[in-house]
Amino acid sequence: LTLFDLLPPSPSLENQPNLDDQTHWKQTAFYLEDGVSLKTGDAIEGVIHCHRAHRNPRHLDIVIEWAHVPGDGRPRGPTKHQTYELA
Repeated sequence: LTLFDLLPPSPSLENQPNLDDQTHWKQTAFYLEDGVSLKTGDAIEGVIHCHRAHRNPRHLDIVIEWAHVPGDGRPRGPTKHQTYELA
């Protein structure tokens, strides 16, 4: 589950609209395309890349790079890439 705080570029927040306005935040869940069986000590490691969509600056293009890291010394799984659009 991820929470985004979306504020337009500005040197000061003093003149920004009310932060409670629903257009300034988004909440979403990112589902993995492939199921992952985790054991105690395992981890999911990765990076989230996020930028404004070119087609609509109110949308976000998001890429999540992730890999399964076993906690028992087995080799790290392959890095996977998933793309999302948050409207």
